[in-house]
Amino acid sequence: MIRLVFISLMFISLIFSINFFYSLIFKNSPSSIDWLLFLLSAMYYGFYFLFMAFNKKKFDELILNKRDK
Repeated sequence: MIRLVFISLMFISLIFSINFFYSLIFKNSPSSIDWLLFLLSAMYYGFYFLFMAFNKKKFDELILNKRDK
């Protein structure tokens, strides 16, 4: 279940990032909502990778459902 939440949030963040870069390149003026959603998705990716880096064992247990046997 937790894995599904992480994957869903990553997919949504990826869509926000693509939308931001599309408006930045083709429209030359991203709106304030685009900036906000891009910053939120960047913060999510940052916290996600920090969580993975500093809590590798807990990450394996919670997300990947690996158990030490």
